[in-house]
Amino acid sequence: MTPASPARAAFHEFLARYRTFLLTTHINPDGDGIGSEVALALWLRGLGKTVRVLNDSVVPPAYVFLARAQPLEVYGPELAEERFTGAEALVVLDTSNRQRIGRLAPLIDRHPIAVAVVDHHVSHAHGFGRVNVIEPEASATGEILFDLMREAGVSLTPPIAEALYVALMTDTGSFRFSNTDSHAHRMAAELLGHGLDPQRLHAQVHAHASAARLRFFGEVLARLEIHEAGRLVVLEASPEQFQRHGLEGSDTEGLVDMPRNIAGVDAVALFSEVEHGKVKVSLRSTGRVNAAQILAELGDERARFPRPELLAAEAGVAPVTRASGKHHAVSFRWACNKRLRLAVTCFADNSRHASPWAAHVYQRARERGCDHPHAVRILARAWLRVLWRCWYDRTPYRAEQHRAAKPFLPPPTSEQAA
Repeated sequence: MTPASPARAAFHEFLARYRTFLLTTHINPDGDGIGSEVALALWLRGLGKTVRVLNDSVVPPAYVFLARAQPLEVYGPELAEERFTGAEALVVLDTSNRQRIGRLAPLIDRHPIAVAVVDHHVSHAHGFGRVNVIEPEASATGEILFDLMREAGVSLTPPIAEALYVALMTDTGSFRFSNTDSHAHRMAAELLGHGLDPQRLHAQVHAHASAARLRFFGEVLARLEIHEAGRLVVLEASPEQFQRHGLEGSDTEGLVDMPRNIAGVDAVALFSEVEHGKVKVSLRSTGRVNAAQILAELGDERARFPRPELLAAEAGVAPVTRASGKHHAVSFRWACNKRLRLAVTCFADNSRHASPWAAHVYQRARERGCDHPHAVRILARAWLRVLWRCWYDRTPYRAEQHRAAKPFLPPPTSEQAA
């Protein structure tokens, strides 16, 4: 269990302070979002609180069975106004991006409602609530709620255990994804101890695919593109495909995970254009690539970093010289964006196993006497110069176009040369 934190303590105080709650999750909700809503609603009802759940999107068929324990309402203008007026506090689950709660987002400004956020995604690590419990190390938002319940001494009931198990099972890909750790397995074991039938739950969640959805998956997968020597897969779903098969955005759940089974794939990107001009991007990685965090910390404001040196300084990988009398030392800034530093150094460390150029930069640093962390930061700084140029030019990285990497590329085959 993640140790208690000030954010968790603030969340417990938040729950104790208010009597009437409104819960919501992101548009096109998945098992973690729905399961977390139901589990928290049952926890709050057990405390004597009044709870409503209101989402922008309808509940996917795979999770309708969870609504037996807690009604899940769908946005309507009058209903939303009524629910926001009647609630003192709003808890947003499984997203820390305000825009991801869809049509409910503008109501936050129109109503005097206190907001708390509970999430495990790294994309918006600061949150937008008065209280923000954001733990990227957690496998699922349901896992964070499980820990919060244990801290509060909550006696789990079978309906709470069922909702939390669905949240955990779906966001770990039935315990197959790289975010599945020992804590997730211990949590699952404890939940199963409340009389759950894992085979039944798995069937209820996964036995709802329509023939149209399977055809849609096949159509999109048939046109997948493979880049970067087999390490990146790109999928695209067009508005015409959604319309032809009678599907909506939530019907893509699970699609982005399928190409991860291809040998050698490190990352998958799915571009879903449900409506013309509105594109949802889903990113998945095997664990060797931190797909979301680098993008989240860089954002799209190129003016923040007009030079690559400024980006390196923000990430804490720019060297700092300290001199005093006879003493002279080179170190790295500690005051930096630590999430960005973690993302780029992990990326750099992993890249030396896949890129001969990266391995060369790292090895040269080690030969100069640098220890492993120092050498990784030197490599991270080199990568940031490359990424900065790609970012500013709006071009994808190509090793064959990277001047420093060219000498380390294998010679082209006869077919490539032709």
